[in-house]
Amino acid sequence: MANSRLIEEGGVKFTEELHSKMGKTCYSLGPCMLPGEVDFAHEESSKGQEVVTFLDKTYETHGKNSLLYMSFGTSAFPNGETPWQLINIILDMKIPLVFAMPHGNTYENKLPEELRNRLESSELALVAKWTPQQLVLNHPATGIFFTHAGQGSTVESLVLGVPMITWPIQADQPHSAMNLTLNLKVAYQLLEVRINHGLRPLYRGYQPKGTKEAIDTEFKQILKDAFGPDGDAKRKIAADLSKKLRETWEEGGETLTLLRKMLQENFP
Repeated sequence: MANSRLIEEGGVKFTEELHSKMGKTCYSLGPCMLPGEVDFAHEESSKGQEVVTFLDKTYETHGKNSLLYMSFGTSAFPNGETPWQLINIILDMKIPLVFAMPHGNTYENKLPEELRNRLESSELALVAKWTPQQLVLNHPATGIFFTHAGQGSTVESLVLGVPMITWPIQADQPHSAMNLTLNLKVAYQLLEVRINHGLRPLYRGYQPKGTKEAIDTEFKQILKDAFGPDGDAKRKIAADLSKKLRETWEEGGETLTLLRKMLQENFP
């Protein structure tokens, strides 16, 4: 099982108990990101040199934890005009931005020309067709990760101690965003961006409006929080969790111990 009880304690416990009832053993071998991977990513990052240069410059001019990294992976992207609305807000608030827009992504050609020109002319923004994500997350300039809360991105962000702003799109992403926000308290979740049945009242006692005005208000407040004292508090929680996750792969750590146990029991 590619997860850690430090990230999803309830889910890991349930899966272990379920397999036990079937006479099987479940090994929780997360997080599946080994120590040293970031160093390897740095060595392999020649394609992303433009990104690294931008990060270094941002660190020099704006300081630690000043930049927002925005990426929704390679297989999905939010529908409609809302993503562009949010990017304009980031630019309006003069927050340094690295926006990952993979070449060939369905929405690459839907980026409005006016916004494209604004991004290209801004000294505070970089649109990248490829980003060395682990390196970006590990850079001292990066303060928050705006993500779809996919499994890979979530694990990388947690291991590297970076809090998140989540906009889940599909599959397990809504559950992941909820867990990161309400349980682990290392993330903010956009609620006003929801559409259709997603606008029904939430179990957490909130009723999204889904209007442009509500989206603006929510996102601006989240950005203020993320780059203020509340964001600092989340960064501390994320840093503490990062340390614990890394320790699971050290000698005597849970993940390394379980990996050895699995190999001994199944491949004697």
